[in-house]
Amino acid sequence: MSVLDLGSGMGDVSMLAAGIVGPRGRVLGIDRDPAATEKARRRARNEAFDGSLDFEVTELDDFDTTERFDAVVGRYVLLYQKDPADKPTES
Repeated sequence: MSVLDLGSGMGDVSMLAAGIVGPRGRVLGIDRDPAATEKARRRARNEAFDGSLDFEVTELDDFDTTERFDAVVGRYVLLYQKDPADKPTES
């Protein structure tokens, strides 16, 4: 199982998800704060997630991937968006 954690911060939810998907799964946490992301990376190394858990620094609106995810989670992520009720325009 592959999980995307939006607004991962210091990695609390990402680590919970990584524990659920296990070593054969993958969790990617994304956050715009480089300091929080680096702390999350250190925590993941200390907890020995061994490649099943990664973090990336990016703005939510700028995140682009071809990777497919089975689940998307986000705790408090809407709180930090410019306009959380704004709907994306169709192109």
